[in-house]
Amino acid sequence: MKLMFPMKKTLIITLSSFVLSTAAVADTCSETALYGYMESMSSNMQTLSRSVRSNDFSAAQALMPELHDAVANAQSQTPFSLRDNGSEARINQYRQAINDLATLFDELDEALAANDQRMAATVLNNIGQARRSGHSTFKARSC
Repeated sequence: MKLMFPMKKTLIITLSSFVLSTAAVADTCSETALYGYMESMSSNMQTLSRSVRSNDFSAAQALMPELHDAVANAQSQTPFSLRDNGSEARINQYRQAINDLATLFDELDEALAANDQRMAATVLNNIGQARRSGHSTFKARSC
């Protein structure tokens, strides 16, 4: 019976360390809600751009609710790069960038509703610039 106690203790320690190490590994940027929202936006923006280029404004408009939802959900998140050492000012800067993106999505809605390919292309270009700027400023290098 004395042998069983050390085995139980070893088993508990082993399981505990496994659970703790799994939790640490699970906290990567690709497993965050923000990453999912950004992936959704990326996928939908690619499809939307193709739709605009082919003058299929109804298909492009059908993607806008999901884009608006993703940007609204992203607003309440904190980028992985700012989680541990992000100042309130940097987090507010991120939130402002997301607000600016939401405004661009509103402008895109207007262009699509007007079937205005030139305006839609201009707004899509502005969205691309906002994406590049946001990623260079806030996206963790490990993502």
